Amino acid sequence: SGSDVFCFGRVGFFVVAGRPPLTGTSAKEIYRLAKEGMVPDLDWPVPAPGQHDNLTSYKDMFGSCMIFDTKARPTSEELLRRLVAMCSQVDLPSAPPTFEDSEQSLLEAFAQIQSELTFVSI
Repeated sequence: SGSDVFCFGRVGFFVVAGRPPLTGTSAKEIYRLAKEGMVPDLDWPVPAPGQHDNLTSYKDMFGSCMIFDTKARPTSEELLRRLVAMCSQVDLPSAPPTFEDSEQSLLEAFAQIQSELTFVSI
């Protein structure tokens, strides 16, 4: 569902950034933005110098999950295919994997994302 995809985007931010989303944003501000149909911007980390930068790809993918209009968000199947392709750098078969077949793949993909990204403290 759209709310599951939104939550996936937030979890993705946590995996990439190593901290909860919207840290330092008050509940009142989050409520106001949601009421106005806006999703608060996230404070994404800055990659360390010389590091292979997959951050833009991750930001694009996880950011697309958090679009306010649920119909504009990607499906869970689209996200799974994109995440696995990004992490494995191989073409996937045309049939989307099922959840039962992919739960371990997602966990492995998140672990790979964390291992690839090193950030500069700002």
